[in-house]
Amino acid sequence: MIGSDLSGCAAKAVTAFFGSTPVQPCTTAHNDFAPTPVTPTKLAYIRPLPGLGGRAGQTLVAVLDTLLDLNRQVIGRRSRPMPNFPPARHSEGSAGATPG
Repeated sequence: MIGSDLSGCAAKAVTAFFGSTPVQPCTTAHNDFAPTPVTPTKLAYIRPLPGLGGRAGQTLVAVLDTLLDLNRQVIGRRSRPMPNFPPARHSEGSAGATPG
């Protein structure tokens, strides 16, 4: 919980607990990372874009949803590095850097 609490309340509570001081309750906060909808398992379950019907419209929606999911995955990866994964090669200002 401490690693996923962006407000810092959980860390303050643990510090207070081990410091033998009263633990203040955390206030309810807005969830910036709400669950995402379940991905359709078949192209037939996707509603096409208005004005672009049929399989072409469904395919375009599927591609756009895939790109949106990729964006979420990248944001999640960047906000909480995982110890078993190497850092992105383009991170920490290395883009365009030349050796030496």
